[in-house]
Amino acid sequence: MVILSVLGLNSAVAAQIRCGEPYTLGSIAQTAYAQLHRETTFAFGGTGYGGNISDGEKAIDVLMEDVAAPNALYELATTNAGVGGLYGLAGLRILNCDCLRDATDRFLKLPDQPEKKNVPFFGTIAAGDVMTLHGCVGSFEKRTAIVEQLEKGEFDSWFEFSKRLKKQRAEKAKTKKEKQ
Repeated sequence: MVILSVLGLNSAVAAQIRCGEPYTLGSIAQTAYAQLHRETTFAFGGTGYGGNISDGEKAIDVLMEDVAAPNALYELATTNAGVGGLYGLAGLRILNCDCLRDATDRFLKLPDQPEKKNVPFFGTIAAGDVMTLHGCVGSFEKRTAIVEQLEKGEFDSWFEFSKRLKKQRAEKAKTKKEKQ
């Protein structure tokens, strides 16, 4: 799978890991996992006016470099009813993990997160809604609607766009460094 090779993983490695089994993350991946667990906005691809990569996407990139990523993503998806769980499902989809269906079913059975009041710039977020960012447009969506979009492959183009954007930025940084 193209996405796997970009992340430095391959399907053979992902297939060897059984989701739901005990695992140990490296320290950098642990930090990324914690970031995803508390992430408040679901976003992939260039976001904001500058096309920035979201903190959640940066964290999932770091986490997915760890050999135990499928286990950690499965845990996120099956224990976090909010944005963290959605990132877990997205990561399992990118890795093409066999446990994606089970993780999705478990995620959907989790109780909705409660309503959040006084959210800066947004006011109130209804129970079961999460904040999303597509480009520079922020909105609320039902977490179940985002799961449906993931299942239909509607985020796959964002995964690809994000991959290209990161490659362009890395090449630009390399060129800039070489000129110095």
